[in-house]
Amino acid sequence: MSALHIALQQAAESRGVAVSDLETFDFPFQNIRDISPLRQLTKAWSLGLIGNNITDIRPLEELMELQLLNLHYSSISDLSPLRRLAKLEELDLQNNGLTDIRMLAELPALIRLYIGANPELEDLSPLWEMTTLTGLDIGEISESMDFSFVQQLTELQSLLLYRSGLRDIRFLEPLRNMRWLWLNYNSIRDISALAGMQKLDTLHLISNPGVDLTGLQALPQLKQLSLEENHLSDLGSLSGLTSLEYLFLSDNEIEDLGPIRGLTQVKSLSLANNRVKDLSPLLNLDQLRNLSLSHNPVSDNDPVIEQLREKGVKVNLNGPQCSLR
Repeated sequence: MSALHIALQQAAESRGVAVSDLETFDFPFQNIRDISPLRQLTKAWSLGLIGNNITDIRPLEELMELQLLNLHYSSISDLSPLRRLAKLEELDLQNNGLTDIRMLAELPALIRLYIGANPELEDLSPLWEMTTLTGLDIGEISESMDFSFVQQLTELQSLLLYRSGLRDIRFLEPLRNMRWLWLNYNSIRDISALAGMQKLDTLHLISNPGVDLTGLQALPQLKQLSLEENHLSDLGSLSGLTSLEYLFLSDNEIEDLGPIRGLTQVKSLSLANNRVKDLSPLLNLDQLRNLSLSHNPVSDNDPVIEQLREKGVKVNLNGPQCSLR
């Protein structure tokens, strides 16, 4: 009996149902190839198979109730068995070596699609007409591709375009419904095109050296902002972002924290690998609970650190920065 058979039986027993009545099933990182036992899951609406060695997904074509399917980190090239999954809303195909995504346009219910990190994928034209998409990952596919078609996808609420060779992001301007935007590891300088995204609450701009932060002043509603690895020294453009709760500024050249003293809603702040000496502005951050200060010219006996800890702040001064996300 295969490990997959056993896992199915165990999942069914733990829930007190037959295997055929399982509605959700996850089997991550088990290096399986044969998924034929999954044919039984005719009532399943969610299936997670991340990190396996799957090449043949024909056993999934009868799972007509599927709404969420995660095939991240597999080796799938033929997507045609998905054609019959008319209820599929979310599909994760990252890191699969995809070359052809034409059939995805035939999935009528699909609204969230993740196909990033498929560098052999040369043609994204099937996405042009998928105007009902609300979530899309097309990062790390190509640094020379024209992504301007994205401006047609005006229902998008989340978009990942990391490692995409971006310099000019004016094509993002029409995306007024955006809530979550990931633009890490590009060469973006001008972010004024984001000014109309008044619903945006999460913005990732890690490693865009030379980015002009003045454009952030148009986004006072931001709650999470990632600006690591940008050679930043001046935080003046952040002073008006008074809704921020999570702020990530590691690996920059920051000395003066004065401009962020008014960000009183910040709960988590990462300042690792900077040049900060004066921590006194942080005493104004009444909601602060997590603070990473490793690799700054400050010591554990700094009176401000003592005061922060007395207020219940978890301060990390040594070694790798703590995970605040």
